[in-house]
Amino acid sequence: MNTVYRTGWTTALLGLVMMISSAVATAVLIPVTEVREMGVDEVRLPAHEADRILLRRCTACTAEELRVTPATVYRVGGAATPAVTLTAFRNAVRRAGRKDDLLLLVTYAVDTQQVIQVTVSGAGLPDAALKTAN
Repeated sequence: MNTVYRTGWTTALLGLVMMISSAVATAVLIPVTEVREMGVDEVRLPAHEADRILLRRCTACTAEELRVTPATVYRVGGAATPAVTLTAFRNAVRRAGRKDDLLLLVTYAVDTQQVIQVTVSGAGLPDAALKTAN
């Protein structure tokens, strides 16, 4: 009798675990952040730390506005490089030789439209810009 009780309890517990597992498996995933890959000519960089960055896929497209804050991180040369100031970032992009070789990655929070990080990389960045960006 005791064995039957344990088996029934185990079966009920197993059924509960399976119901929870199937509910989790069918849950909808909502993105928290997104990354936009843009050319330099498709972006208007912010003028100051509490401004907006404008992203435009084409000349006829409506610009998408994202907020930047003093917490926004700027990197020159790739995601593994040290963070730089917005002024140093703008200078590095301005001094770059071939702007069509540059790639900007803009990472932002989907719910707040706040930019988390902006990274520029590419062959158009001169070595001097990478060394003096800080």
